[in-house]
Amino acid sequence: TSGSITFQGHSLDTNWQMARQFAAMMPQFHAPLDGVTMQQSIEAILRIRGFNKSDTQTHVIEIMQELKISKWAHVQGQKLSGGLQRLTSFAMSIVAPPPISLLDEPTNDVDPIRRKIIWNSLRKLAQKGHIV
Repeated sequence: TSGSITFQGHSLDTNWQMARQFAAMMPQFHAPLDGVTMQQSIEAILRIRGFNKSDTQTHVIEIMQELKISKWAHVQGQKLSGGLQRLTSFAMSIVAPPPISLLDEPTNDVDPIRRKIIWNSLRKLAQKGHIV
């Protein structure tokens, strides 16, 4: 498959700095979570994006509550089920969403209850003007 993404007149295919600033990606495969907890994985994304420790904690708590995954916060990634690994990847991609979210099959491996939660989260993002 191939394609291109243009945002505000700029190609995100060739402008990686702009792509990092304006887009988040959730690939079809699970994020490598071995050796870190679900919470640490989500925190890492926020810290990379420049959030301070206090704001990071607030965002992590909010997204984990929204996705109803808080009880697995301190479980090592390799011990999570496929569905929970998928939810962790989803949380990592939308915890502080840039204008564009590229999600490859975000509900694969996820139970029906949390599948609805994912779709509701995506609807909320779209209603706020995000491109999903």
